Order: sequence, then C-alpha cells, then structure tokens
Amino acid sequence: QLDLRNPWVFSYALNNYWMTNFKASQGGTVVFRYSLTSRAGGADAVASSRFGWEVHTPLVAAWLPAKIAGMLPADAESFFAVDKPNVFVQAVKRAEDGEGVVLRLRELAGLATETRVSTPLFRGEFLNYKVADISENLGNSFTVVPGSIYVKLKPFEIVTVKIWE
Repeated sequence: QLDLRNPWVFSYALNNYWMTNFKASQGGTVVFRYSLTSRAGGADAVASSRFGWEVHTPLVAAWLPAKIAGMLPADAESFFAVDKPNVFVQAVKRAEDGEGVVLRLRELAGLATETRVSTPLFRGEFLNYKVADISENLGNSFTVVPGSIYVKLKPFEIVTVKIWE
C-alpha cells in the first residue's frame, strides 16, 4: 500500500556529482518530460511496458495529398495488429533491401506465446512471410492463413518478420 502524505514527486535525473575528476555541474538547458498514470489492480508489467512505449514513442502522423487514397481500405482499424496483450509491435519499417516490410515483435510478460499478426495487406495469397534475424537475413516460414500469420515468441524475445511479394 502506498501511503502518500504530500503531493510532491522527486526526480533524481542527473548523477554527475562524483568525488573524482568529473565536474559537479552541467551547463546549458536540459529538458525532462514525465508521463504518469494510474490504474486499478496490482503490479502489471505488460500494462506498464505498453504505457512506457506508447508515451515514449508516440504515433507520428503523415499527411497524404488529396489525390492519394493510400493502400489500406477505409474501414481498416490498424496497419498491423497482434491478438495477445503481452506482444507489442515494436517497429514497422521498409526492408533494408527495399523489398517488402519488416515487423519487430516483442514479448513483454516473460511468457512463451503464439500471436496472430493481422493486417489488411494480407489479402492475397502471393505474399511471402519469413522470420529474419536483426540484419533481415531470412529464416523459418510461418503458419499463414488468409489475413494473418502466426508467430511464436519465447519469453521476452524480439522477433523480426519480413513480408514481401
């Protein structure tokens, strides 16, 4: 139980006061931003990790010119989605070789998990899906069903998936 007796929050943001050869001050302007939240229930590492990632890396919007409709259907809810709360889509980017898209999935709760990755892009039967290493070298294939792929993650694992035509 947290017994709060005052409304203050203390942040020890810099630790540069050493009894060696380091200057005990910093020059210039330094900006710190904090995001706080609360929720019912006990500790939840997954909810805390999601909150941290979402406020640390907010969505970046890009305008499309009026004559460009985009590649997703108008009723699409998400470019990529996963069906397990302990799996986070950490990154979506163009493949380094220019052929396809790379996803990085991260397991947050320390549980071996199989998650369903879905996207409106998986409409056709001619897309290829493979696991890749951090350098995007291809490895194993996934189970593929129309509109989805299934990816297995070990506890706290980061899996890179490459999707191409």
